[in-house]
Amino acid sequence: MKKFFTALIISIALANAALATPVTNIDQAVELVQQSVVKNQLSSLRLECIMFVEAQTEFNAPDYQIDVRENHNAQCRGDPDTAPRLFSYLVNKATGRLQTDAIWREDNDQFSGVFYPIDPIAKVQKSGEELTYFIRGSGKRID
Repeated sequence: MKKFFTALIISIALANAALATPVTNIDQAVELVQQSVVKNQLSSLRLECIMFVEAQTEFNAPDYQIDVRENHNAQCRGDPDTAPRLFSYLVNKATGRLQTDAIWREDNDQFSGVFYPIDPIAKVQKSGEELTYFIRGSGKRID
């Protein structure tokens, strides 16, 4: 039985590694973030009213950090001298996996600043219970 579980764990790890797609530049990272924002409906703003800005990170950091900000212009209104940060993403360079502080777990503080996995959202804790995630600010549940 132990061999069965070991083989199962190894096959799951290999499947996850096979799904990993390296992100080799900031343009790829921004594209992944844009797709995730739209897919998960993380903002009520139109895409042209959102800016995706690379945050300064260490040269060899494992992640790109992308700040998602309001884009204030003639089409989108707002003070053109400001670009409030809505939320941020981390894009793992080796795997392309995404994390964001735009969501919060029901068992944590909404404004903790913690980055959680998204696309897909890891909903199960180590104890086996399923967690509910919400979009920060709107309280909309993510299923």
